[in-house]
Amino acid sequence: MLLLGLLIIRGSILQVGVVALMHSGFYRGLSGATATADRLTAAKLRGPLQSDFWGNIQFLS
Repeated sequence: MLLLGLLIIRGSILQVGVVALMHSGFYRGLSGATATADRLTAAKLRGPLQSDFWGNIQFLS
């Protein structure tokens, strides 16, 4: 049970880090290439286990 909790916490930290990375990329240059690369990187790091909710938010942002 403790292990499951640690995995959930680690996943949340990674998710926040990915979102922060994406937004820093958007605000750094606001270039289309950077935004696209950050979005693709975030999609790879997010993996198939995340819900579509985060994907929709990041796609719209």
